[in-house]
Amino acid sequence: MTKVLFVEERADLRAFIRDALSEIGYEVQTLAAEAEGLSVCGLEQPDLVIYGRDSLTRGYVGVLDRIVCRLTRDGKDPVIVLCEDGEADLPVGRCALRLPTPLDIDALIVAAAGLLSGELAGPGAALN
Repeated sequence: MTKVLFVEERADLRAFIRDALSEIGYEVQTLAAEAEGLSVCGLEQPDLVIYGRDSLTRGYVGVLDRIVCRLTRDGKDPVIVLCEDGEADLPVGRCALRLPTPLDIDALIVAAAGLLSGELAGPGAALN
């Protein structure tokens, strides 16, 4: 089963994303964007990491970046970052795709499937 790690500050959004991705067959672990939550990331080996850029302080982006280094396959980082439309050009750490917020759940599902299958890739590419 494909494992997805979703790191987000808001509990309601964590539950929404977990439910939506679980419905299509992903095993989803959600974590709060805090030091304790991020330390747990090292215990699981997800196939894909999704996180909200605004949820992480600069220090936590570094922690998540180190975790992603262990997940990188064939030079591709299996990471989707959620960020505001106007922030599409800002550096967000290691990521394959960026999705704008407010989030379109269908776009997230398509992006996750495409990234996991290798059909979508590109360092930091924005997907609108």
